[in-house]
Amino acid sequence: MDAYERIAAALLGSIDDAGRWVPCWHREGLRMPVNARTGRTYEGMNVLSCWAAKEKHSFGSWQFATYNQWNELEAQVRRGEKGTPIVFWSRTDDDGDKEGHWYARSYTVFNRDQVANPPPIEIPEPLAEDARVSSIEVFFEPVRAAVEIEERDGDLAFYDRDHDRIILPIFARFKDADGYYSTLLHELTHWTGHPDREARTFGERFGDDAYALEELTAELGAVFLAADLGLEPEARDDHAQYIGHWFRLLKEQPAAFAHAVGQARRAARRIHAIAEGDGHVERPVGNRDPAPVEP
Repeated sequence: MDAYERIAAALLGSIDDAGRWVPCWHREGLRMPVNARTGRTYEGMNVLSCWAAKEKHSFGSWQFATYNQWNELEAQVRRGEKGTPIVFWSRTDDDGDKEGHWYARSYTVFNRDQVANPPPIEIPEPLAEDARVSSIEVFFEPVRAAVEIEERDGDLAFYDRDHDRIILPIFARFKDADGYYSTLLHELTHWTGHPDREARTFGERFGDDAYALEELTAELGAVFLAADLGLEPEARDDHAQYIGHWFRLLKEQPAAFAHAVGQARRAARRIHAIAEGDGHVERPVGNRDPAPVEP
């Protein structure tokens, strides 16, 4: 078992205990509506209700809370503001019914923009430029010359296949340098799948097995390359959590994992070749698994 296979085995073995994936980069605001008092994310139809209110009134915040909850935060809902209805389900145990019964209770919540003197939102300090790792920057220098990489002051990281470019948040938006580099490696692995390079044809529709295989390949490629660069000696939990979304595929089609490992190894070799000054790597015929090659 070579180094890549050991990493892959450790990664696969850690998925069972994986929880929700959390991106490496900072976000300006939450994408899901959240309760300002409890910090909990709203669920079910309440998400849609808060989304509709935010859209209708052009609220700039994703925080909501009841009138009393804002008071507990020493804030005051402004006079005349109209709230957003939400519903919570609770269960009551009756003496004659061991199972109890469910009932709905309605509440009215108000957006942060409808409140005077709301508590400040803690914003993480931007990652300083001197957090970059010089030896790894040397590796990426020829890669940046060969690949179109656009950094934006936002929270999006993706490979734009239509324009053959990578979009990343700016360095300052990440929690640490490892998060920046590993995210870049993930998107670079996607980049290798272009028809003019590895010509991976896993598919594009989110949620189907073809898309799952491409995402699995990209994350494995990032883990392999991160280990090569000394970013992480072992697979990190957030990598496993990310792949956990597609764990069903691995359980139902065990051969898919081996296929993705082979594709990720080929992608890693291509990126190494670019970094070492030779951007040409022989492209496979069709989408067959490459023969095993020692890294």
